[in-house]
Amino acid sequence: MTHNDVFALGTMDAIKQRGLAVPEDISVIGFDDIAMTARQMVPSLTTISVPKHTMGIMAVRRLLHISEGKEYHNKKIILPTKLKIRNSTTSPKE
Repeated sequence: MTHNDVFALGTMDAIKQRGLAVPEDISVIGFDDIAMTARQMVPSLTTISVPKHTMGIMAVRRLLHISEGKEYHNKKIILPTKLKIRNSTTSPKE
């Protein structure tokens, strides 16, 4: 799994340059489900989709809270993610 979909694109390119195939030789998974990257890659990228809009709203709320001089409590927030299986992964070889 790569850090994000853009890294996955580079990873897939490096795999192909070495004469290997995705997913036949190596499966690749991205993270963040960038529409232009994940769906249009060949093969299409398996990725983990995150709620970007919700993350943005929460970040702005935190920044406003801090900018208003209110006390800031760093708390852990867990948001739902979704694995979107596409063509860059396959079952492990035996």
